[in-house]
This record gives sequence, C-alpha cells and structure tokens, in this order.
Amino acid sequence: MIVYITEMVEMPANCVDCVMEECVLPLKARVYTPTIKKRYVSRRHPDCPLRELPAQVETR
Repeated sequence: MIVYITEMVEMPANCVDCVMEECVLPLKARVYTPTIKKRYVSRRHPDCPLRELPAQVETR
C-alpha cells in the first residue's frame, strides 16, 4: 500500500476542489493546458485515488 498524506481536512466534493495536482484522471486528453472535464466539476472521478483513513491517535 502506498499512502499519500495531504493537508486536506475533509474529502473534496469534486475534482476542482482537490489539491492533488498529480492526478490526471479528470483532465481532458490531448489538450496542452490542463483542463478538467465538465462532469468532474460537480463530482469526483469514479477511480479517484483518495481514500479516507480513520484518524490516528499520536502516541509518544
């Protein structure tokens, strides 16, 4: 398992609100400037790699 830790407080409602710039799933193909497809302006991509993990208690 590979985990990517973000500074997001909650799961984004759509791809526009997401801060993961590495994700190319919602982008139009063969376009020079990255442009999000219209359908992902109001929802997340079905194959979105983000998964919510339960909060972990820090022990020191």
